[in-house]
Amino acid sequence: MSLSVSEQATRLGAFFANRDPGDPPPDPAALGDAADYTLPGAPEAVTAAQAGDPADPDAIDAAYSKLQPEAIEAIAQAQGGGLAAAMQQRLAQRWRVLGIGDLLKPPKRPEYLISDMVRCPGLVCVYGAPGDLKSMILMDLAVCVAGGLPWLDPLPNLGTGGAYQVKSGPILWLDMDNGEDRLRERFGALCRSRGLDLAPLHAVSLPRPVYDASDPEEANLLAAQIRELGAVTCFIDNLGTVSGGRDENSAQMVDVMANLRWVAQDTGATIWVIHHARKGGAAQNGGREGDRLRGHSSIEASLDLALLVERMEDDVTIRSTKTRDDPVQPFTARWTFDKTPDGALDTARFWHIENVPPPLPVYAQVAMDLPELLKNLGKVPNQSELVKEIAGAFQMQRKGALQAIRYAVTHGWIREQATGTGRTAPKVYHVA
Repeated sequence: MSLSVSEQATRLGAFFANRDPGDPPPDPAALGDAADYTLPGAPEAVTAAQAGDPADPDAIDAAYSKLQPEAIEAIAQAQGGGLAAAMQQRLAQRWRVLGIGDLLKPPKRPEYLISDMVRCPGLVCVYGAPGDLKSMILMDLAVCVAGGLPWLDPLPNLGTGGAYQVKSGPILWLDMDNGEDRLRERFGALCRSRGLDLAPLHAVSLPRPVYDASDPEEANLLAAQIRELGAVTCFIDNLGTVSGGRDENSAQMVDVMANLRWVAQDTGATIWVIHHARKGGAAQNGGREGDRLRGHSSIEASLDLALLVERMEDDVTIRSTKTRDDPVQPFTARWTFDKTPDGALDTARFWHIENVPPPLPVYAQVAMDLPELLKNLGKVPNQSELVKEIAGAFQMQRKGALQAIRYAVTHGWIREQATGTGRTAPKVYHVA
């Protein structure tokens, strides 16, 4: 049986009215049967409200969004304007609308956590293969920030560059991976190597319940913890363990990354997340190095900076594969350490070895080998034949092979010759 318009408006108004902190959530059962509602959008709103979590403001807002203007007007009239005022208050809490005056204000001078490389606030992902010392080099950075020391001094008698200036301040390390014993060993060794015994260095290890970055309330808690400590930066080890069971290869990661970005903006801190690289090394088909960041594209899209770590023995090379602001000059650092007689780390630190040029794309590296490939063929191939040879020799698909051919021709390493007239005439290739 349909409810009167007045009763519909009254029930909806009571359910969607703004509540003070500490008030109990609304009772969806009080709405009754969705089929009894005739106001435009009201049946859908009731159905959504009864399917969602009444304690979740986002679920309440999502249900309210189903109402059509006629229904909202009826509710406002039934409440004597009270609901409209309540919704305006909710809107003001949820949205901060920037006017022309806000948008034309002079931009703030960039503030850096690491001089001319990493800004704050910001969201940074450091990724690489297991065992590539991702956590260790960030712990090294954390110790320098907490101690107010330059990061990565040049290795004596060998290294050049480095000694990056940092913004001094408290740090928070959120450990979801290693446990207190390993944290003590690593941070202790890094601090001893620099003679630090007093520094605002803070860590949370294996919290229970597990920190869930997909939950907005958990984001509020992390932001509150950062503000309480006055932390200028927070490190999260690692992304997979704080994603709340979300599939990292799906759009479910949008919420996770959005919450992490919000924490950075709300606190003014730089948030670092440690993640893993895809298996298989660099893209072989004209792809980017950034394609090695594991997971859904929303992960990379949310970042201000992505840093790839690659290890060769005790040297690690770090290069940026995505940046919104300042380019990061690739560099190599060396891991050095001493152990106690029982095998635990005693002292440890990283040193700067050198800045390194950015790597050429894979197709450009292949292009440099094409003259030798042509010499060994013993014939003059057309484009299809050369693409096939490149695919066999370098495990490269057609797109990458064509890029390699074009790069080699442009740089004068091989010569392209048309065998007829017109743009579509077949082409053959010679050593230049």
